Amino acid sequence: MQRLKRFEHFKRITSCSERVAFRSFVGFLSILEILLILVGPHRLNIQFSGDSEDFTSSIVLHLILNLTLFQFLQMKNAPLGKVNFIKNIKYKLLIDALPLVFMFAFLIYMLASYMWSDFSDSPLNQYFYLIQILCSGILLREISRAVAITTFSVFFIVISFIAYISLATKMFGIQVFPGDELNGLPDRYLVYSSGPNVWPRWIMFALMVILWKSLFMGMRRKYELALLILAPSLVWLLVLSGSRGIYLAFTVSCAILLIVAKQARYLNSLMIKNFRFQFLLGILLAVLLEVQLSFPATKMFIFRVFDLTLNQKSGSGRRDFLSSGLEIYSNNKIFGAGEGSYSQISGLDYPHNIFVEILAEGGIVGFVLLVLILLSITRLYLHSRESSKWNFSANTLVFTLIVGLLVLQQFSGSIVDARFLFLLAPLLKKGELVALAHTPKKN
Repeated sequence: MQRLKRFEHFKRITSCSERVAFRSFVGFLSILEILLILVGPHRLNIQFSGDSEDFTSSIVLHLILNLTLFQFLQMKNAPLGKVNFIKNIKYKLLIDALPLVFMFAFLIYMLASYMWSDFSDSPLNQYFYLIQILCSGILLREISRAVAITTFSVFFIVISFIAYISLATKMFGIQVFPGDELNGLPDRYLVYSSGPNVWPRWIMFALMVILWKSLFMGMRRKYELALLILAPSLVWLLVLSGSRGIYLAFTVSCAILLIVAKQARYLNSLMIKNFRFQFLLGILLAVLLEVQLSFPATKMFIFRVFDLTLNQKSGSGRRDFLSSGLEIYSNNKIFGAGEGSYSQISGLDYPHNIFVEILAEGGIVGFVLLVLILLSITRLYLHSRESSKWNFSANTLVFTLIVGLLVLQQFSGSIVDARFLFLLAPLLKKGELVALAHTPKKN
């Protein structure tokens, strides 16, 4: 009897250690995946091939990582939807798989557009790279969605803290776009070679995670409560960036989280009272930093929103970017001018609007596929409202991050800069699928 107890105890310890090793390895692969995506294909391409538009190096790196994830999935015998898919095939196709089907169709179509483009001659282009990102998202979901979401959250909180220290001290990794003191134009900053429309999205991701955690999951540990003290300073960083797209994306994302939390009855007065002290302390620290540095964020906000937007209307030349893209679309309405055509025809880098970019290079066909992706993602999220608290909460975080990213992509960035969309979207799950598959039949 005693030997049997010892054996059972040994089995529990072994099982526990295996789970820890499993989660650690998946966490490591998730960090590596997110890090490679964050670094971006252009920097990787320059590092390995010297050409920012040669995506071969980035594709090979992600392909190796995906094969590793797949082998690990097979080795651990993680569920690939055997029972669920067979018993709920109609439901699976309509709800779970539909966004993935549209994303693959969209990326394959845009990849194939190089064949009718006069400026691209290789299938190893940006869309082949995005297919690898989509595959990574699917594999991470099948291995452990919880680990993938947790790793994503922790990663961006840490990198935002590093950016905060760098900008607060103006010492580490900071380059300055000097303003015009005579005309009162404030400085704008690069953080580790990432411009003022790039690094703020790291901060926005971190803030969304902190707000989501406080509203939906609750802050219980000391380090979690410390995040509420950090949050106002991260908001200060967003304002300091001067990115009007970030201002709008952050506002929309916050509104979604607050409305959903209120509707789902996660938000209550007791929760707000419990976090009041930490939040007020965080506001005080942000205000002290703003005063000490002579009100840089206030000057930036006033200039970028009130002067540049209301008086000068734009000042960034985005109207020219958009009109060039629409002109290319007007000449190639059905199938677009093909992959890589916008920059070659217009002489500009990209339209700073993801929908105009797809219209120009993919035509109506590409645009419709992109809209179908967004509609199917929204439908999947809405269908998860009746699922478990954890599943709906996780879906709310992922959906809010996607919406914030898409709002930002209307003002800055190309389709490659929206690459986190293809990593995050596969993490959305209906939730009832497992329960339905294993519900015993009634006699």
